[in-house]
Amino acid sequence: MGIRVHGAIGYDFFKNLIVKTNYNKSKLSFYKPETYIEKECKKCEVFYLTFNNKKPYLNVTNIYGNDTDIYTLLIDSGSIDAIWLFDNSILEKKT
Repeated sequence: MGIRVHGAIGYDFFKNLIVKTNYNKSKLSFYKPETYIEKECKKCEVFYLTFNNKKPYLNVTNIYGNDTDIYTLLIDSGSIDAIWLFDNSILEKKT
């Protein structure tokens, strides 16, 4: 994004944990991977993250008509902004 991202709790804390987020209850739960037993949840969504320079990224697919584009988004869970949307010209695919 072109700006530095600093987190109070970051990669060094989360790297060895499984984290469950419950937005309705405003609750984070932390589990050790070796003792965690995943339960089936029909209302849940699982997102797989990649890490680059100790920062979490999520790949998303945008399908519009016959075009499909993949975007890599930085996750900043400490931000007060839920999402940043930019002028379409910034996100246009360059050919």
